[in-house]
Amino acid sequence: MSEMKTPTITIDNKTYKAKARGKVWRKLLQLKNSIHEQDSEEGLNEMYEFYVICFNDPAVTLESIEEHIELDQVYGLFAELGQWTTRKITGKMAEIPNKETPMEE
Repeated sequence: MSEMKTPTITIDNKTYKAKARGKVWRKLLQLKNSIHEQDSEEGLNEMYEFYVICFNDPAVTLESIEEHIELDQVYGLFAELGQWTTRKITGKMAEIPNKETPMEE
């Protein structure tokens, strides 16, 4: 599996890279199981909260995201972050040694 480019966000002419952390994976799983429609206000707020967690920087806030992310980029960025996070976690899981269970005698 080829390495996927790390998603970025630009706020006030500064570019921030997403960070792969356990909290990002947990939030992504919560979003996949969310009862809110993505095109509702609650769904949009959940996506923005996901962005804040992904970029993990004091400059990346709900307000700065609303101010600097173009509307046509909102869902594309979400998809990109979701795919990137999933690849990161599945790549790490594939690195875990898979020992065979010993046979009982």
